[in-house]
Amino acid sequence: MKSCGDNTWSYVYKILEMTTECGNNATVFGEDGTAYPRTSRDVPMPGSYVLNMSDHTDVKVSRGPTNRRGKQFGAPDLDAEESTVSNSARSSTNQTKFKNELSVREGGECLVSGAWFTSCVGAHIVPFSRQDVYESIYDTLYPQMLFEPSSGLLLRDDLHRAFDRFEWSLYCGDDGSLYIHIFVASDRSYVQYHGTRIDPATRFKIQNPASGIGYPDHRLLHWHYKQCVQGRVRGYAYDMGVNAQGGSRRSQR
Repeated sequence: MKSCGDNTWSYVYKILEMTTECGNNATVFGEDGTAYPRTSRDVPMPGSYVLNMSDHTDVKVSRGPTNRRGKQFGAPDLDAEESTVSNSARSSTNQTKFKNELSVREGGECLVSGAWFTSCVGAHIVPFSRQDVYESIYDTLYPQMLFEPSSGLLLRDDLHRAFDRFEWSLYCGDDGSLYIHIFVASDRSYVQYHGTRIDPATRFKIQNPASGIGYPDHRLLHWHYKQCVQGRVRGYAYDMGVNAQGGSRRSQR
C-alpha cells in the first residue's frame, strides 16, 4: 500500500466500501479511540484498528466478485486460463479498428510496459462477454459502444491476459490520475509497474482533451478494480462457495 500512489485513509475507506456494505455509515477507530474520517489524506500507520457502524450493527461483507456467468455470483478460479474471457486477440473488423484506435490514443505503445503495438492487443476493460456489466453502466447500450476507445486499453499480450485474470488493475485517483496496482505478480517483472502513475492528460493522445471523450471510462475501470480487490485482497464473500477444484491459494486468501 505504501507504494500504491494513494497511501491515505481515504483510499482505505474506498477499499472498505468495495469489500463490505458499510457505505458511509462506518468509521475506523484506532486502539486509542482516535477516529479516522473517510476524507483524511493522512498516511495510515501500522497498528490495530476497528471498523464501527454508526448504527451499532454488524459490518456485513459485500458479495463478490462476480463470475463470468453474468449476473450469477460464485467463486471462480481467477488463476485459471479459462477466466480470460474477452478474447481480444480475435480477428474481426471491429476488433481491428478497436486496436488501431487504441494504438493512436496510446501512441503506439502498451499502456503499462511501453512495448510496441505489434506485440499488443486491444483489450476490453470489462470482458466483452459481460454484457450485463455494460448494461448496468450505460442507460442505452449499442453494440458499437463495446469497441469505443473508452472501453479498452492497448496492452502487451501477456499483460492483457493477466488483466483478464484480475492479477492487476488501474486505480482511479481523486486527482484524475490512474495508478497501476499489481495484485498477483505471476511474472516477477510486473512488480516494477506497481504504483506507477499515469496522467491521462499527457499520456493519452486525445483530439479534444477537454471533452473527456476517448479516455478509458472510469466506471469500467472501477468495476474491474473492484473485482481485483474482492477476489485478490479480501477473498470471496462468505457463503459464495469455491470452485470444483477448491480454488487456488492466491485467490482464496
